[in-house]
Amino acid sequence: MFRLFFGYSNSFHEPGNESVNNEFNAIFIGYDGSNNYISENIEWQETEVPFAFLYLGIVITPGNELTLASGVVLKFDGGSILYQGNNLINWDANGVWFTSYKDDEYGGDTNGDGSSVGTEGDWEGIYNEGEQPGVWEVWDNILYDDIH
Repeated sequence: MFRLFFGYSNSFHEPGNESVNNEFNAIFIGYDGSNNYISENIEWQETEVPFAFLYLGIVITPGNELTLASGVVLKFDGGSILYQGNNLINWDANGVWFTSYKDDEYGGDTNGDGSSVGTEGDWEGIYNEGEQPGVWEVWDNILYDDIH
């Protein structure tokens, strides 16, 4: 289990000069290739930088919810999968995007390579285990996954 509590008060730029950013602008979640679990109700509100998932699965466990604020961007790389069971709240809120780690259009240059775009298949997708049988989500705000 991991805990992330982000509000609107976090700063991801130099306070005196907002044009000076980190080389890799994101809140990185997991690096070890194993699944990470959200096992409590949690809300992600940070909109200045995206949440980035690298080579892992993230599971919203049954009975718990992940709520996304408007404008939240989630980026995925490699074999990343988001597993949910109808417990991802506000997935369709204004400005919410699920996209490739390489996609600079939403959330800026997260991978620090200058200008880049995502390509189809950059990440696995969002799998809904709450449906029987389970289904891969095909929402309009999902970009560059294996399903689209």
